[in-house]
Amino acid sequence: MAKPDILILRPVMQTVTDQLARRFPLSRLWEESDRDAFLDRVGPGIRGVVAGGPVDAALIARLPALEIVSNFGVGYDGVDTAACAAACSSSRLSAQTWQYFWPRYKNIGWST
Repeated sequence: MAKPDILILRPVMQTVTDQLARRFPLSRLWEESDRDAFLDRVGPGIRGVVAGGPVDAALIARLPALEIVSNFGVGYDGVDTAACAAACSSSRLSAQTWQYFWPRYKNIGWST
């Protein structure tokens, strides 16, 4: 299985970014001056989102291959769970996805 492309919406802890960068190709949305053009270009290939803020239905719609949203912060009220559920109801989130992401995610070191 090819490594999934990950979209980071805004800066997160450097340790997290470093660990993710060792395992996945990363796209950093906050670094882009024309975010719409950037999402047009990379959106179709993005399979994971690292959030730290809003993940709304409009963003989810621009990421047709999206399989997982990981929210950094307290709670997930900034994530449109109805839009996520609708996207996942199309069978985008599979056991194969979970088996790929979980071993890599659980081993990310949190200390600096």
